[in-house]
Amino acid sequence: MSKIFDDPLLSGLRGILAILMGLLVFAMVVMAIAAGAIAFFPEHLEAHIAAAEPGWLRFAIAGLVLTATGLVYMAYRFVQELRRIVWTVHEGDPFVAQNADRLRNMGWLAIAMQGGGILLTIIASIVQKAAPAMEVESGIDLGGIVLGLVLFVLARVFRRGSEMREDLEGTV
Repeated sequence: MSKIFDDPLLSGLRGILAILMGLLVFAMVVMAIAAGAIAFFPEHLEAHIAAAEPGWLRFAIAGLVLTATGLVYMAYRFVQELRRIVWTVHEGDPFVAQNADRLRNMGWLAIAMQGGGILLTIIASIVQKAAPAMEVESGIDLGGIVLGLVLFVLARVFRRGSEMREDLEGTV
């Protein structure tokens, strides 16, 4: 039976993560609607974008928004996994195999977000060449790659910790 810790930091963090997840879902919905509007209703775009040549520009902009939406989804999944880990800490049993899996998933998500950042940068450069009046910022964060690697190491630590605990429980 697990012991529940009444830690104000954990309680606050669980609340913050829940709010953040809600905001990320809201952002994904708005961005998906915006991508559809850009692709299929170009008359609502600013004149210099709607009238721009080549005609595929609006689809490139929609692709840019959809790529950003994918990145927001990955951020949502990252926060969701973190929230699940925080719950196990709150319950008093963080060294379980599921947390090792969650940390590994978070590591892959951190790396994938950097790959999405590369794709976003490529699409943004295409859009900026076709419509120089548009300002699009994107890039790659090496800190995200380092975060992914650290999470992979922590996943191994948690996996080993859960195995050691199982071995100890088996000898008692």
